[in-house]
Amino acid sequence: MNRQRLLCPVVLGVMIGALAASTTAQPETTTMPLEVQLQIDTTDLLVQQNPACRITYKNNGKAPLKYLHPSEHENSPMWRIVELRTGAETFQIGHPRELGDQPTPLPPGQTVEFDFQLRSRVEFSVPGDYEISAVVAYDLGKERAESNKLKVHITAVASRALTIVPVSGATSSVWYAFSVNAMADPTQLCRHVLGLSHQSGVTDAATVTKAPFAATPVASAPRNMSIATSQWVAWIEDGDLRFTHFNPDAGGAAPTGKWALPGQEARIIAPLYTDPDEDATKPPPGAALIWLGDAAKRTAYLQIVDFAGPGKATAGARTPLPTYPFLDAQSHARSDGRRSVTYVTQTEGGIALYTTPWPNQAIASNPLKKVAEWKAEFLAGAALVDAEDKVRGATLMVGDPATSRKPVLVRWTLDAKDGFTQEPPDPVEWRYAVEIHRAVVRIGPDGMPAALLSDLSGAWFFYDGYESVTPVPAVLAASKLPVDIIFADRGKPLLVGGSPGQGLKVVFPDGKTLPHKCG
Repeated sequence: MNRQRLLCPVVLGVMIGALAASTTAQPETTTMPLEVQLQIDTTDLLVQQNPACRITYKNNGKAPLKYLHPSEHENSPMWRIVELRTGAETFQIGHPRELGDQPTPLPPGQTVEFDFQLRSRVEFSVPGDYEISAVVAYDLGKERAESNKLKVHITAVASRALTIVPVSGATSSVWYAFSVNAMADPTQLCRHVLGLSHQSGVTDAATVTKAPFAATPVASAPRNMSIATSQWVAWIEDGDLRFTHFNPDAGGAAPTGKWALPGQEARIIAPLYTDPDEDATKPPPGAALIWLGDAAKRTAYLQIVDFAGPGKATAGARTPLPTYPFLDAQSHARSDGRRSVTYVTQTEGGIALYTTPWPNQAIASNPLKKVAEWKAEFLAGAALVDAEDKVRGATLMVGDPATSRKPVLVRWTLDAKDGFTQEPPDPVEWRYAVEIHRAVVRIGPDGMPAALLSDLSGAWFFYDGYESVTPVPAVLAASKLPVDIIFADRGKPLLVGGSPGQGLKVVFPDGKTLPHKCG
């Protein structure tokens, strides 16, 4: 089915005027001239899932009739929604045309079809079981027809362990969020598509595969300036690296594979790598970079795990690291295919920032090197590859306890040849003597950072990159589910947070929701 641009339904109550009243009172009949058929690709849905649909109109009469074609009229058809647990009945209808209705003739015996995504016309805001049908007024409202009734089940989603990757190797206007749905039984990984084409900021959702509640998924991104709309996703479970490839256009998730990790500490460095999309019938090559540490020996190394196909993984190259303590790391893939990692480790006097090529690309001329060292305590960090193939990063830290406990954000850059430069530290206005319990840092397309800070009470605050710190909107302020940041609309930050049972919410830092099509 062809995908249609997302629209914004207006939800009305049971009493929608004479049209709704007469429609409710009218008994079903199969002798009406206009026959309406509704199809939905799948009716077992997650909250915010957006399946493809088709509505078909057929004139069974002997004379032409006039109807409002859905491609030109958001207010046609009207949707009858019955909540099956309570029997509550409501109607949803889109906005009328600004220039007025423009009926289209349908000759006898002819059929027309309209393909659309479900949430472009209908919104199910609460999980549960529903019955849905389309009510069509035709011949200038003198006649009405109702489609077949379909039962739809909506499963609640509470997203934990959130990881977000862009559709391209750099920042973009479309993002993919993977998380564990704690409300599924058994628990499952799910994927949300984030963008600006729907007022909620979530354009689709889908179940990926089963995963344990404690899983922390990591998803893949392609090299800079390329596109991947399918992803490898991996997590650690019972001492193994578990992984799958998810492509909804090719049937969903590939069989889950596993690769036995050595009996040591292990961390998956985000994001995983994937080649760009080329053949929709099979997963592209991908890889994970794993940090492996041995606390007893105080040693650590980086290990590549190559994804050779559905459920298949092989050990790639590895490289030793000079220090054992590990605080944070990000993987980067430049547009020419060079892959590297930046990571922060603890030192006797504070923290240090290192960079190194992926083990299979390391040569004598580009070894592991320390690029910066600070007398500070690490809080959070982030980095990305920009349009010029520079790695732009930001590290949030608390100053040396002997001098100051004020948090600062240090912006830094690695040029195409890994030459390091650093901006003067930016002070972060934070309440004196209040501990920062959790923090998230992200980088925008212009290299400017933004951060989320949480105190011990669990309340979240937003830092805009220019000193100001403000409480996040009430809908996310005290969320016990993950909160993150993406950038869209010319680099403006957007907050992404879990909502119990309702999936994900995307809002501006000042609390404004995304604008819908109608302004």
